[in-house]
Amino acid sequence: GGVPAPVAGELSRWLAPARSIRPRLIWPAQIALATGNSTLQAQLLTELRIADESPQTIDSAIDAWLFRTTPDVVDALTPNLRELLDGDSADVLRTRGRLEGRRAEGDPAARVWVAATVLRGPSPAIASTVTKTIADSLGASGRFPAAEFLRWLAGLLASSHTDAVRRIASVLKSDRCVDGATFEQIVPDLLRLLPRRLESAVLAKEEPQVVRALLDCLVRADRIAPTPAQTVGAIYDSLVARILDPVAPSGASTDVAGDVKNLTNLCGTLMARRMPASDVRDRVGEYLGRLDPDRIGKKSVKSIESMLIGIWRRDPGALDWMAEIFARPEPAVGVKMAIATTFLMNDERKPGGRAAALRNDPNCPAAVATHLANELRG
Repeated sequence: GGVPAPVAGELSRWLAPARSIRPRLIWPAQIALATGNSTLQAQLLTELRIADESPQTIDSAIDAWLFRTTPDVVDALTPNLRELLDGDSADVLRTRGRLEGRRAEGDPAARVWVAATVLRGPSPAIASTVTKTIADSLGASGRFPAAEFLRWLAGLLASSHTDAVRRIASVLKSDRCVDGATFEQIVPDLLRLLPRRLESAVLAKEEPQVVRALLDCLVRADRIAPTPAQTVGAIYDSLVARILDPVAPSGASTDVAGDVKNLTNLCGTLMARRMPASDVRDRVGEYLGRLDPDRIGKKSVKSIESMLIGIWRRDPGALDWMAEIFARPEPAVGVKMAIATTFLMNDERKPGGRAAALRNDPNCPAAVATHLANELRG
C-alpha cells in the first residue's frame, strides 16, 4: 500500500532539501510516504545516520518507522536501528525503549533488552517508557497476546520501578488486554509472584496506584485459584500498619486516603471471599478503633462507609457488631459517622429503627446525632 514507489521516491527527493529547516517534520514525512517500500526505507535510514541529526529528530524518525510503516519494514530495519541507538544517554535510551517495547511480543532479542532495563536498569523513567510502549502496543494490536508472552511479562513485576510495575499489572488485570482462557493459563505464575510483590509494595509505601493495580490483578487470579486466607490476612495486616504508621520512609507515598481505599477494596474482595466473617469483623473492628479518617480526609470517611456497607450486605451479624463499636468511646467521629450511614441505609432512613437508637447512645458524638436527626426528619 501507500504511495507507489516511483512517486514516493520523487516526493522524498523533493522534500529532502527541507531537512535542514524542519528536520523533525521532514524525516517522518519522508518515512510515512515510503510506507512499505523496504528499499526506500533502508535508504532513508542510511541518510539519517550520515546526517548526524539531533536525538530529538532521530526520536521522531524512529517513531515514524514504528507507527507509520509496516511490520516487514520494521523487521528489516531493526538491526540498523539498534546500531543507531547504541548509546546510553537518556534520550537514546528512551527511543530505544520504544523500539524494543514495540517489538517485545515477538522478538526474543527485544525481550532481553527490556528485561535488563526494567529489572536491573537504574532509570525509572526508561522502565516506564518501555512498559508504556508494551501496553500501548498490546492495546492497539486488536488481538490477545499468547500465554508464553504474558508469563514473561509477569516476570517483570519483580522490578523495583513502581510505575513500570503498575503498567504491567494494569495489563494483566484487564480482560480487554488478556482474555479469560489465556489468563487462566498464567494464574499459577501470578500466584507465585503477586502476593510477595504486593506485600513488598505495601511495606515500602509505594504509591497506592501501584498497590491497587497489583491487588486488582490478584483479585482476578483469585477467581480462578483461591488465595490462602493466611496470605490475605498478611496483606491486610501490612496495609493496616501502613495506614496507621505516621512515619514514611524518604521518597515513600504519603497518600493515606489512597491506602484506606485499597484496604476497603481488599475487604470487599479477597477478605470477603477467603476469610470467615467473624475473622473479618475482629480485624476490621480493631482497625476502626485506631483509625481517625477525619484526619486523613473526607475521601477516607467515604471509603470506611463503603467498607462497612459491604460488610453489612454480606454478614448477618454486622449490625450488632457495628453497634458494639459505636458504643465504645475510642472510635473517631468519622468512624461513627460511617456506622450511622450504614444503619440509615439498613432502616431506609425511616424513624424508629436502629439508626434512631444510635442517637441515644451516651458515646454518640454531637455531629453524628445531628446528622441522624436531619436524615431521619426527611
